[in-house]
Amino acid sequence: RKSSVMQLAEMLASGRSDVPSFKVMDVLARARELEQQGRRILHLEVGQPQSGAPQAAIKAVNSVLGSESLGYTAAAGEQPLRSAIVAMYKNTYGVEV
Repeated sequence: RKSSVMQLAEMLASGRSDVPSFKVMDVLARARELEQQGRRILHLEVGQPQSGAPQAAIKAVNSVLGSESLGYTAAAGEQPLRSAIVAMYKNTYGVEV
């Protein structure tokens, strides 16, 4: 008779293949394949930034934090972003949203 730990381990192991991979892992795997074929790949798909935020962004955030009240955006989202999303779906997928 198997221990409950072994039963749990087998159940978890057998279910792992049913979970779809995270997209970036597919990109990373393909990049590695291309590298093995001798292609030069610039890896921008994963990792942590090695530098701080751009000074212009820091300055903009600091000016807003010091002078304006903060709050949430509208529940339906900002109109320019909503319009851009509608255009992207129409251009990419040919659908109206």
